[in-house]
Amino acid sequence: MDPSLDLKQKFFSLKTLFSFLLAFAIIYLLVTRMDTAEVAGVIKNTSLPVYAAGFLVYYAAFPLRGFRFRIMLENNGCEARPGDLTRIIFISWFANCIAPAKLGDLFRAYLVKTRYCHSFAGTVGTIFAERVFDLFILYLLIGGSGLLAFRGKIPGNMMAVLQTGFIILAAVLAVLVLMRYRGEGLVNRLPEKARGIYKKFRSGTMSSFRNNGKIAALTTMVWLLEGISFYLVTGSIGMNISFIAVIFIGLLSALLTALPITPAGLGFVETAKVGVLLFFQVDSSIAVSAALLDRVINYWSLLLFGFVVYMATEHGKMQKEEGIYESNDSNTYL
Repeated sequence: MDPSLDLKQKFFSLKTLFSFLLAFAIIYLLVTRMDTAEVAGVIKNTSLPVYAAGFLVYYAAFPLRGFRFRIMLENNGCEARPGDLTRIIFISWFANCIAPAKLGDLFRAYLVKTRYCHSFAGTVGTIFAERVFDLFILYLLIGGSGLLAFRGKIPGNMMAVLQTGFIILAAVLAVLVLMRYRGEGLVNRLPEKARGIYKKFRSGTMSSFRNNGKIAALTTMVWLLEGISFYLVTGSIGMNISFIAVIFIGLLSALLTALPITPAGLGFVETAKVGVLLFFQVDSSIAVSAALLDRVINYWSLLLFGFVVYMATEHGKMQKEEGIYESNDSNTYL
C-alpha cells in the first residue's frame, strides 16, 4: 500500500478522531478552569518580535535534524542531500501531528526508501537509532537542567518523571545490547520471512552508531533550540522565571510528545507545561498562555506548514506519474 494513502486513511480513522477528541477535551478542561479573560488579555499583549524569534529558533532545528539524519544514513551507505532530508523530516513531523503512534516515522522511512535507499527496514532501523540519541541526550539535558533549576534537589514528583525516563532509557539500551551481541542468534528463532527484515533493521540500527560525537552534538543543539524557543515564548508575555527553569520545563514536556495516545501528545503537553509552571509559582493565566502560545509554534504551525509541504510534494509526485516531467530519474521527487 502507498503510505501516502495510508496516511490519509489514518487521519480519517475512528482511532485518530477519538485521539483528537480526547486531546481537545483535555485542553478545554485546562482552559475553562482558568480565567479565560485574563488568558486572552495576556495573549493579546504578547510581544510579537520576541514571539517571532521563538518561531525562528524552533524551525532552525529542522536543518540540523536533516544534517544529522544525513550522517546516520551515510553510516549505512546511503547518500542523501540534507535539504531533501529536512523536507522529508518536516513532512513526517506533520504526519505525527495528525495521527497517534508516531506514524510519521514510518512515513519518513518510506519517503527515504523511494528517494534514496533500497531498504525500508534498514531506514526504520536508522530512525530507531536516531530516536535513541534523542532520548539519551534529552534525558541528560533534563537531568542537568533540573539539578540546576532546583539547586541539586529535584522534588519527588519531578524525580518520578526522571526515574520513569531512566527506566525507558535503560530498556532501550538493553535492546540495543541484545541486538549487538545476540542479534545473530535471534535471527534463527524468527520465521523465515521475518529474518531478512530483521537483518536489515539490525544493520540499519547498528551501523547508525558511527560518528557519534557529531550526532550527539547535533542532537544537543536540536533540543537546546527547542528549549530556547520556549524561553522566548515565555519572554514574549513577560514571564519572570529563570532561563534554566524554562529550559527544564520545555525539555520535560518534550518527552510527552512521544505519548502514542494523542497526536504529538496534544493535550498532555499543554497540561504538563502548565502544571510545572504553576509549581514554579507562575500565575495561572500566564502559565496557560505560555503553553498555548508554545503549542502554536510546535504543533499548530506544523499542521499548517506541513500540510502545504505535503500537498506540494504529492502534487509534484502526481505530475511525475502523469509524464509531465521528461526525466525518468526517480530522484527528482520524494
